[in-house]
Amino acid sequence: MAGRMGPSLLGFNILFWLLILALAALLIKGAGADKSKEDEAIRILNERYARGEIGRDEYLEKFKDLKGG
Repeated sequence: MAGRMGPSLLGFNILFWLLILALAALLIKGAGADKSKEDEAIRILNERYARGEIGRDEYLEKFKDLKGG
């Protein structure tokens, strides 16, 4: 009987792995959200530069800030 799991242990085992998978999915989704916000900000910056709303120096400064460098 040492190798057998009762119904309650099996249920907890399944619940444990479902929680681990849900946590992993949330972490992956959260990381993607930050990247899409950065991409959106750079897209807007590129559009403003293309329309002539900001100059080259301001563009390069803001681009550097957005890229974190």
